[in-house]
Amino acid sequence: MDEIAKELARIGRAVERQGDIAQKALDSTPKAPGRFTRLMELVVLIAGAMGILNSVDLVMRWVAVTGG
Repeated sequence: MDEIAKELARIGRAVERQGDIAQKALDSTPKAPGRFTRLMELVVLIAGAMGILNSVDLVMRWVAVTGG
């Protein structure tokens, strides 16, 4: 009976080690961004592009008004 308990304890430790290894593998893989995150990234990129275009338009108007 004592041998069975020792064997079960050994199997339990092996299963725990396998669980730890699997958890480390999951933690090390990058997670794919969700839909909301991708949408927010797109909104920020569009807003940034519009800001740059606005700055370029402002400079072009300033050059046109001052006669370059």
